[in-house]
Amino acid sequence: MLGTGKYYVFVENCLEALPNKRAHEVNLLIDNYPLKDYTFEYQLFQCDNCTFLFDHRYLQVNFKNQMTYLSKIQCPACQKNMSQKNIFVDRIHELTCPICQYGGEMSLTGEMDWD
Repeated sequence: MLGTGKYYVFVENCLEALPNKRAHEVNLLIDNYPLKDYTFEYQLFQCDNCTFLFDHRYLQVNFKNQMTYLSKIQCPACQKNMSQKNIFVDRIHELTCPICQYGGEMSLTGEMDWD
C-alpha cells in the first residue's frame, strides 16, 4: 500500500497509523508547539543490508517554531535504519527481488485507489 489516502487528511488520523510510542511522541509535541503543516504517506523501502522490501508509514510534522518531526524507519527484518531511503514508484524496476535476488526485474503489476 503506497501513497496517501483521504482518511489521513487530519493529523489525528495519521497518528492512529503509527506505533503507540511514536504517536505519543508526536502528540506531546503537538500539545506543546503550534502545528504548521504535516505530510503523511505510505512509502516503499528496500533494505540495502538484507534486500527486504516493505511499505512503511512516513510522517513529517513541521511546527511554527521551525522544529520538524520525522518518522523513524527501521527494516523489519534486520532493524537497519532506513530513514530517508524510500524508493519512488518509478524506480521499482531498479530493485532487487528479495526472493530470488535478481536485480532489475521488478515491476508494478497493479494500481488502484485504496480508500
